[in-house]
Amino acid sequence: MIAFLEKSIGRWILKKGVDKDRRTPVALNISDMKSALLVFDITNQNDFFYIQEFQKKLKLEGFEKVELIGFSLEKELPSFVDSKLVQVLGKKDVSLLGIPSDEFVQSLFQKKMDLLVDCTSENSLPTDYLMALANAKTKVGAPSQINEYIFDLLIDGNRKENFGVYVKNVIHFLKMINRK
Repeated sequence: MIAFLEKSIGRWILKKGVDKDRRTPVALNISDMKSALLVFDITNQNDFFYIQEFQKKLKLEGFEKVELIGFSLEKELPSFVDSKLVQVLGKKDVSLLGIPSDEFVQSLFQKKMDLLVDCTSENSLPTDYLMALANAKTKVGAPSQINEYIFDLLIDGNRKENFGVYVKNVIHFLKMINRK
């Protein structure tokens, strides 16, 4: 019961904190993008491999910088994750309400990205909070009643079952955006 209340209060704070007037989405074609941020859950080595493959595909599309933020509630970082390659949002960085610390959020605000992609397998308040407040021109995610207000472009697809199809769809639809 207490966990449910904490989660509900955290979601309420997030929705109040997201000011749609503060940010104007920019419809960019993938060829006009130079930087990206991929947000994902650190769950297992196989999933981490797929995230790294997505990062490589974006670099092949012309991205100069593709950063990774991984979320984990484990006390220790799994051995397959290199902390030099991934910024980790861990249990120590999150309040009881599920809100990331000011220090972590401020470091994210300083990054100006062209693209943010939600690669999480499940909705969680800490990652939703980061994605909602991130300084990205275009935000892409999968449809969900819980957090779809965060994203500019919703790509349907089950990220859990077939992440490869989700990645192909993200790249495909970003290529379809008309250039001005």
